Amino acid sequence: MVNYTLSAKSITDATQSAQFDLLIKNVPVPEIREILKHDDPINELYRLVRNDAALAALFLRVANSASLPVVKNFDDLKRAITKLGTLRSVNLIITYMLRQLLPSSAYDVSTQLIDYSIDTAIALDSIQRKPSSYITGIALFGGAMLVAGYADHMGINVTIGECTALNLELLPVFIRHWSFPEETLQAIELYLANDHSSIALAISAVAHKHRLSPFPGVDSSLPERQIIEVVSSINANLFF
Repeated sequence: MVNYTLSAKSITDATQSAQFDLLIKNVPVPEIREILKHDDPINELYRLVRNDAALAALFLRVANSASLPVVKNFDDLKRAITKLGTLRSVNLIITYMLRQLLPSSAYDVSTQLIDYSIDTAIALDSIQRKPSSYITGIALFGGAMLVAGYADHMGINVTIGECTALNLELLPVFIRHWSFPEETLQAIELYLANDHSSIALAISAVAHKHRLSPFPGVDSSLPERQIIEVVSSINANLFF
């Protein structure tokens, strides 16, 4: 049996291969392929289902398909969110996206990453109150998601600690393969340069909530009072 090395380099190399789509994308079912033939697939989905949760599920199943041009940029995702129109629907969309992205066979690790991502998104949104805050928070665990996807694809058992340990190194790889708004990209670049206090506070709050050691690269000297206030905001969220 081949021993694969789990490292930022091995995963970065894998993203350059033709097999990378297997790590982060799903092939849509034939019925969804038919929907893609419409001039406006998003409106067609909504016309067919008339239900926020069902639309979110269908849309994100389509969004993770390599064959769909309409979701190759973030504006299309924003348009779908506008169609749904509520914060709850935005959360549903993001949750379905994560569940499509992460491997089912690594369920425990994947579920924890989903929890951390959503909590970070809620935390950052409560701190900044900016349109891009939620998406930025979700993206911050993208590197760890790549580790989980790569490990699943290669048949390697990983722990949540191994995934988060490589998160910062692989964040640049993750954001290259997904379309995010410029504001999110700039925020993550600042975070990687240790110059983004709001993100550091949000991630510290998530670590505190889940009783984890500080995440790599995060300032551990933030005032506990601030951290607890953000944890309270996460716990007060009505949707998760």
